[in-house]
Amino acid sequence: MASKKTQEELELTLQGDLPKAKKEKAKKAVRKSSKARKPVKKLSKMEKELITKAIPMVNEQDFIIAPMAYTMMSHDYSAMQNKVVTLMLEKLQSVLHTLITKNLPDITQLGSIQEGDIKNDHGVSFNLEFKNFSVSKNHYPELRSALAALATLPVEIPYKSPEGRKYKKVTNLCDVFIPEGERTPYVNIHMDEDIARAFISVELGYHFLGKDVVYNTRNKYTQRIYFLISAWLKKGEMTFSTEFFRRILAIEDKYKSFRHVVQRVLDPAHDELRDMAELGYCNCYFEYDKVYNGRRKTGEPDYIHFRIYKSPKLKAADDEYRETGQKDYFCELLIQHFHLPKDKAAGLAEHVSHNNYSSAMQKILSLEEYLKKEGDKIKNKPSYIYKSLDNFFREASRKTIVTDKPVEEG
Repeated sequence: MASKKTQEELELTLQGDLPKAKKEKAKKAVRKSSKARKPVKKLSKMEKELITKAIPMVNEQDFIIAPMAYTMMSHDYSAMQNKVVTLMLEKLQSVLHTLITKNLPDITQLGSIQEGDIKNDHGVSFNLEFKNFSVSKNHYPELRSALAALATLPVEIPYKSPEGRKYKKVTNLCDVFIPEGERTPYVNIHMDEDIARAFISVELGYHFLGKDVVYNTRNKYTQRIYFLISAWLKKGEMTFSTEFFRRILAIEDKYKSFRHVVQRVLDPAHDELRDMAELGYCNCYFEYDKVYNGRRKTGEPDYIHFRIYKSPKLKAADDEYRETGQKDYFCELLIQHFHLPKDKAAGLAEHVSHNNYSSAMQKILSLEEYLKKEGDKIKNKPSYIYKSLDNFFREASRKTIVTDKPVEEG
């Protein structure tokens, strides 16, 4: 009898004959899913309707590249200003794609981005249309004020020199040109080239951000915490010192009592993101724990530990994608390794599921080892493989049938 191998060993044994592209697909197919999480609370019908009207589903929304330099900026922007800065980042996506795909440490073509009314001889220029901010025309004056304040509010941007030394760059992010006239539905933004370069630097890494989550949340702390948990979504957890967390959110001098941080910052962000994630309008949400050094268990914690979860709907989509990848890999394996006709291989692959994938792959391994020993005695090997696997899936199917008739114990 063939000795059992782990799933990883099985993959390495059998995928040697597959093309490189198929190997990559196979690796994706066997990724382990994250543990099931407790279901989040149900929303009222009215709450669901309000959210549904405002926000696109997570599987329809656009994700943008967000450099860690952007995510880790320390500032006290309002919710509206966070939306503005995210839209500015969206305008620079083509540059970010160039930085990442060509593996460039820096880029010098920023000055070529001149999409605004007024040319910027020292950096980039683009217009921001008010219609992109999901606000009514009655709120355009408020939007103009928020945009104008960007030119005066300081920000701290993490910066890494060519020699590898890390700095904090304290600056104003941009200049804002507001056309005269109450009905003008846009502003012109200028960013100096050195600021733009620091703003989109990928030297510290990057991640993907659901821009519609930012555009459709009203709480600035929800937005900022969403930036952070998006950056650590793959890892699934992150611990920040409370001092660092306060500094990133610019609340060092606010909420002297930590219970006010919980009431005004953490809990509102937690509830908003969890409710959106449950409905499929946000790709992740979080739970958190206060961590204390020593015996102290109250007051200002030393650290805040974030546990980061995928949206239940996004996780379900990932599971479906993974199972589809398993079927495709199984089919290609039968065609490439055992020379089954494509239609026969596809028919067998339809029986593959997340629950039986490991045992099906183990069955293939045992068949391969049998063919190595007794293959000379088998005239039609593809037919033999097909019949063996067909019987395997039929038997597996019979074992999973549940009847209403109780089993009598003898």
